[in-house]
Amino acid sequence: MNIDTHLIERYLQDEPVYADADAWIFRNTDPIDPRRHDVVHELCRQICGLRWPCFNPALHARLFPHLDAVLEEMTIILIAASSDVPTYLCEHDGQQHLVIDLIQVANLTRIVPAMMHIICNFISLTCAQRCIASDFPGSPVSYAQQLDLCCFREGLANWLAWGSDAQDYQFQDGLLKSAMRLLNEAYSESDPALQRLILTRVPALPFWKQFPLVAGMLTFHDVYQRGGIEAVHALYRSGWQAFCPRIIQKKTSAEAD
Repeated sequence: MNIDTHLIERYLQDEPVYADADAWIFRNTDPIDPRRHDVVHELCRQICGLRWPCFNPALHARLFPHLDAVLEEMTIILIAASSDVPTYLCEHDGQQHLVIDLIQVANLTRIVPAMMHIICNFISLTCAQRCIASDFPGSPVSYAQQLDLCCFREGLANWLAWGSDAQDYQFQDGLLKSAMRLLNEAYSESDPALQRLILTRVPALPFWKQFPLVAGMLTFHDVYQRGGIEAVHALYRSGWQAFCPRIIQKKTSAEAD
């Protein structure tokens, strides 16, 4: 993992942060709060001291044997600015970089461990997405395939990035059943106009209403609770093709028993 801190160093030394050579990194050039040195320094220090992956290392090691190669290609750019979002992806010279605005992360909460959770979630999510894409390259074409891939890739990536240890996860009762019901209905939809509506509108909904993602995430959690790491590994290796009907059928059979 490569961590670029040169813009943090400028900020901490009260030097101008914005420069033409770095213009591609920033989302705007609004005035920067000069009073956040302490929290910016502390977050930078903690990020540079992290061990990768920062969440669920045992699961990552079992699922992604090529994890080290993916981590070596990842670059995090730390900034202290006035971004409209605390974290984002930025492409430059054909490479995608993770950008974290430490001031904007600190504006979300006063608790440093909570700030670090936000940062680790972003890094872990992006890392898992890249690992999965590396294992299962290619793009879905049909409506059903797009639901399958979202449920599989985004569900697993968000589950892995949810917290430091999946054994400690706690989710509200009924969420999986509700998400599965909506997923089953959506997967059976044959109207092209409604299919397009589902694919475009659902990702913009609040997190827990994004039922393909939620169904996938909670399915991986349910499998983990029942069978541990090896059960998750087996489900992962089965791939994303026809993932939705497989997990719907399994859930329906389990409820019938």
